[in-house]
Amino acid sequence: MTGQGNFWKKFQELMGYSDEEMERFKADPKKTKTLTELRKARKRKIIAEVIKSHGCASGHKVGDKFVISVLTGCLISEECPRYMCIHALQPLAICTVVVQDRIVAGLDPNEMVFDTWSCSDSGFDCGGWGQISLKVYVV
Repeated sequence: MTGQGNFWKKFQELMGYSDEEMERFKADPKKTKTLTELRKARKRKIIAEVIKSHGCASGHKVGDKFVISVLTGCLISEECPRYMCIHALQPLAICTVVVQDRIVAGLDPNEMVFDTWSCSDSGFDCGGWGQISLKVYVV
């Protein structure tokens, strides 16, 4: 493939891998498949949209969106709320891996069974401060 060598070099630089580590990475079929499939989806984004909010100390409201790169699993900060509660981010780490796994397996990430998540605050009625619920989908 044209540019494939350049891609691997850039990936190596990004990750800080030695030449030996890069060769080991490329020799692992799971790793190369994962990177190849996620690279194809590099323009896709995971959206975690607030669908319910009560007593959120960070002020997250219905309609707020946390936006995550499918390729890197990183938040795209300029597309997210200015302040992001750590309790809201915690379940998104798990959800991101589920989405990535479905994409690598050739499955539609928008058909995942568990697509609604809650922050890790237990909510006011259960001794916490508040709670938000998030609907997760991929665009």
